[in-house]
Amino acid sequence: MSLRERNKARRRRAVVEAVRSLLREDPEVPLTKERIARRAEVAPATLYNLIGTRAELWASMAEAFTDALQERLEGFSAHPPLQRCCDVVQQTVELILEDPAVHRAMLLGLRDASVVLRRGPLTLLRQAIDDALVAELLLADAPVTAMVQVIRLGCLGACLEWCGGRLDDDALHRATRRVVCLALLPAVVPPERDRWRGLLERSHT
Repeated sequence: MSLRERNKARRRRAVVEAVRSLLREDPEVPLTKERIARRAEVAPATLYNLIGTRAELWASMAEAFTDALQERLEGFSAHPPLQRCCDVVQQTVELILEDPAVHRAMLLGLRDASVVLRRGPLTLLRQAIDDALVAELLLADAPVTAMVQVIRLGCLGACLEWCGGRLDDDALHRATRRVVCLALLPAVVPPERDRWRGLLERSHT
């Protein structure tokens, strides 16, 4: 990477961090380009060259989110396959809740909020389900693609409910755990099924 490219990347990071800082201070105040530029210590005219449109700004923040999540989930790779399915969802929710003002704005600002789940979480979720099939923890004819999609859409819906203030933090955790249980339970082999029924029941309390 050339010096010019490194400087541009540094200023891009400064812009993204400026947006995070402003949202943490007061998410109700509009994010104008003047406020962002002043906090990032760049000229307002250069914001578009650094980041692009508002949609591209949210996409940059989503990319940073998935990078952080991917790094976090590497520590769970040795867990049993079905536990890893829960780990992926739990860690995604915990990362969202660690910076709520920023991630609420990001999810609402994205044209397609599911992008935060696609690259890292869904790949690891699919791998965990495939590993569970190999370990004969799931029925051989389990509809893996459909299960992944149910978890993706269910968890995204719960996150958007949280963004709108209709779920609190604890309710978001319970709702996403419930989604995972409901998606996996029909395909779990009988010896494991009672445990997953118990997890589902606890997700309602």
